[in-house]
Amino acid sequence: DVYKRQDQEQELPGFGTMEIPPGIIRIRSAGSGGWGCPSERQQDSILRDIRDEILSAKKASEDYGIKMD
Repeated sequence: DVYKRQDQEQELPGFGTMEIPPGIIRIRSAGSGGWGCPSERQQDSILRDIRDEILSAKKASEDYGIKMD
């Protein structure tokens, strides 16, 4: 990630907290494609994601074959 001000760029650390003056910050992050085969994911993890509103019941059905009543 890079902080840019008045045509000067500064590399930012990969993690942590810092104060910077006004300028432009460019942040690049990885996508969230996941890891492993969806059909092998533990059902309790999927249900927890639905409960925590990280995943909708519709997407759970489409992506993991979980049927919700």
